[in-house]
Amino acid sequence: MKQDTAVIVTQAATEGAATVHTIHKQLVQIAAAEIAKLPEHLEKLTPAERVRFVLAVLPYTAPKVERVATDYARNGDGLGWL
Repeated sequence: MKQDTAVIVTQAATEGAATVHTIHKQLVQIAAAEIAKLPEHLEKLTPAERVRFVLAVLPYTAPKVERVATDYARNGDGLGWL
């Protein structure tokens, strides 16, 4: 008996999603284990290496600071909204 193409495609997609989900869970577990070891790894680094590490991960851990316009006097409003 020949299977319907839609059934085969659905099964393949479901199996693929299960595989992707399994890989994702494993990667999260690996990352969590490495993050837990981070303090002991950092202690082994020289001060210069620690600074380089902190600067490398800073963009991923801290929000980006952007300049905000504060020239209220030019548009005539001043701080009248306060």
